[in-house]
Amino acid sequence: MPMLLDDQRNRQILDGFRAIGILLVILFHSLLISTKLVQKSGGTNNDFTGIDALIDAFPRALNIAWHAVGSEMIFLVSGFLLSYLLFREYYRKGGIDLYDFFVRRLSRIIPLYLIALMLYGLDMHYSLEDLALNLLFISKAFDMKTIIPVGWSLEVMMQVYVLLPFLVILVMRNRRPVLLMSVLMLLSLLPRWIALSLSQGEYLIPVYELIYQGGGSSRLQQDLYFLTIYRATPFLMGLLIAYLAVFRADWLCNFFSKPLLSSGLLVLGVILVALSSGVSIQDKDAWAYTSISQEFWLWFWTFHRFVFASGISLLMLAILHNTQGLARSIGGLFQWNLWGMFSHNIYSIYLFHFICLIPAALLVLVPQSLDRMEIFVSQPKELIRMIDHISVIEVLLIFFLTAFFSVKLAVWITRYVEKPSQEWIRRRFAQQQA
Repeated sequence: MPMLLDDQRNRQILDGFRAIGILLVILFHSLLISTKLVQKSGGTNNDFTGIDALIDAFPRALNIAWHAVGSEMIFLVSGFLLSYLLFREYYRKGGIDLYDFFVRRLSRIIPLYLIALMLYGLDMHYSLEDLALNLLFISKAFDMKTIIPVGWSLEVMMQVYVLLPFLVILVMRNRRPVLLMSVLMLLSLLPRWIALSLSQGEYLIPVYELIYQGGGSSRLQQDLYFLTIYRATPFLMGLLIAYLAVFRADWLCNFFSKPLLSSGLLVLGVILVALSSGVSIQDKDAWAYTSISQEFWLWFWTFHRFVFASGISLLMLAILHNTQGLARSIGGLFQWNLWGMFSHNIYSIYLFHFICLIPAALLVLVPQSLDRMEIFVSQPKELIRMIDHISVIEVLLIFFLTAFFSVKLAVWITRYVEKPSQEWIRRRFAQQQA
C-alpha cells in the first residue's frame, strides 16, 4: 500500500516546513545578536534608545521572529518524521529493530556533534563535568553549561529519540492508541502550567525586560525553554499525526478531500499560528501589557507553544492531503526547490549557523563608515561601543547573509563529513550485528 511520504510532492512539502523552521531559528538569533550589540553599546548606562528604536521599527507582521518558535516547528516535524518511520516499520514488519534504530540515530547525530563541541569549546572555559554532561546530552538537566549554543535543543531531541521507539511500541499495544496519544499530548502541558502557577508571578516578567538585559532570564524561564519535560508537546503531536498518516490514512484522505473543509482548516491553522506568535511580546507599549489582565500571561505561556504547533499541524495535514483550491496554492509555496537545500542540510545548519552570524554581522555593520573600519582593524572590541543603532534592514541583511553562509557551509559539511561518517558507522555496526 502506498504511504504518505512515498509521494515526492509530500516530501517536498515537509522539506518546506523544516526549512522555514530553521530559517526562523536563524532570524531569531540574528535579532538576538543585534539587540545584544546595541545593548552593550548603551545598556551600561540604562540607555536603551537603540533597542527601543529597533523594536518600534520592526514590522509587526514579523512578530513571530521574537517568539523563538522555530525550534518548535523543527521539533514537530522531526517528531512526525521519526514517528512515521517507526510506525511504518511496525506496520510492515510487525515490530521495531531497536538496534538498527539507535545505530542510525547515533550515526547521524554524534559525528557532527563532537566536531561542534570541539569548535565551540575553543572559545569558552568549561570543566570536565561540563564536557561529560554535554557528551551524555543531559547538561541542562543538571543546570550546567551547554558548550554548543543550540546544545539544549539537541539534548531535548536526543532524550526524546531514546524514548520514542518504546512509546511507539506502547501505542501499538494499546487498544485505543489515538486516545492514549491525545491524553499524553494534553498531559504534557501540565508541567508547564504547574511550574508557572507555583512561580510566584515569574511569568509576569515581560519579554522586553529580558531583551534590555541582553537575554538574561530567571531559572524558571530557562527551565521552561530548555528542559525536555516542558518541550515534549510538539513531539507528541508529531507522534499522533504520524500514527494517523500510517494507520488512518484513508480516513485522513477522506476528511481533507473536501475543498471547503480543507480550506477552512487551513485558515484555522493560520489563525492559530497568528494568535500564538503575533503578540508583540517585545514591545512594552503593546496591548498585551497595557490592556489585559495579568492572568492572561499564565495561560499564554502555558498554551503558547501548543497553539502554535497545533496551527502548524493543521497547515501541514491540510496541504499534504489536498491538492485543490487553497491547499494547492499554499502547498506550492512549500514545494520550492530552495527549501530542499535547507532541509537536506538542516543538522549542519542548525549546529554551525552561530559561526556564520559573526562574519555576517561584521559584513553588514563594519563597512558603514571609515571610522568603523579603522577601529575594527586596530581595536575590534571597541567597535561594539560604536554600534548604538541597528536598523531593521541591517537585521534582515544579517539574517540573509547568515542563512546564505550557513547553507553553503552545511552543504560542504554534509557531503564530506556527515554522510561519509554516517555510512562508515552504519556499515561498521551492521557488520558487528551480523
